[in-house]
Amino acid sequence: MTTVAEAGDGQGVLDVVSDDGIVLDASGDVARPSGQAAYAPGAQVRIRDEQWLVKKVSPTARDGWMVEVTGVSAFVRGTDAVFCSHLDEITVLDPRKTTLVPDDSSNHPRARLYLEAMDSAQSAGETARPQD
Repeated sequence: MTTVAEAGDGQGVLDVVSDDGIVLDASGDVARPSGQAAYAPGAQVRIRDEQWLVKKVSPTARDGWMVEVTGVSAFVRGTDAVFCSHLDEITVLDPRKTTLVPDDSSNHPRARLYLEAMDSAQSAGETARPQD
């Protein structure tokens, strides 16, 4: 990692560039210019302990960013909702922090069952998968 002065928002704060070229702020999150939404369409976020897929983001006058989402986790799957960043805690899920878990069952029935379930869900029109 490389430390860079005045990267990202230009406020004189030292930012860090990761090995893959992403500028990170002091807290380790992706640095963004001020006024730019932290939630990109297609990103997966966690709101109210559920996982959502961002469809659209737009600024509001009083409530921060209005984030239109579709549910991904089991409880909210297929449900459309709108959340505002000043009213709800919105956490962007970082795909780089995903960990793979080995299937140690004999002949891998758990992995096969999961793959078959995802295949049937995809044929039913689902596009996003939960990160549990």
